[in-house]
Amino acid sequence: GSIRRDITSSPHPEPKRKEKQAAKRIGGQKSERRDGSDTVQGQDHEKKNYPELRCLYTNANSIMTKMDELRERVRRSKTDVVAVTETWARENIGDAEMAIEGFNMFRKDRKDRLGGGVVIYVRSGIEATVEPVLTAKGFEDAMWCWVGRGAERMLMGVVCRSTASSEENNGRLLEMMRAAVEAA
Repeated sequence: GSIRRDITSSPHPEPKRKEKQAAKRIGGQKSERRDGSDTVQGQDHEKKNYPELRCLYTNANSIMTKMDELRERVRRSKTDVVAVTETWARENIGDAEMAIEGFNMFRKDRKDRLGGGVVIYVRSGIEATVEPVLTAKGFEDAMWCWVGRGAERMLMGVVCRSTASSEENNGRLLEMMRAAVEAA
């Protein structure tokens, strides 16, 4: 498989009228980025002035077989934050093998069986730190980071839940998501 589209662009663009109506419903106005992707800024942006970040998400289904493609996609798209699930990475795979130049990496490998694993890459120059409480909540495949600083800081996470997840693990997922809502 190949790396998927970034989440700032839609595979099914809506007509311009619907985009303007959607922007009005959330109290903001539509603006178009130079690269053609859309952003919406709310009127209450003074309360929470989050920086505009370009994000990319993909399920790698074994990241090591796709690192060159991922690096190229990130380079071309000028992405700020990259979230990847199903890395299938293990302790024997060094950070240098998974690194993307110009990005800090936050990874969590699955330890007890095949599959799983998550990683977040944040562009160098954007302050990012691991959120240790949520990352250690007991859910197998989750990584959480605080991105930005001060009033512009936001909580970002990547979570992968297996279809074979146990009821106990599902419960930990719900607990972790509630804690994330409280933390943010």
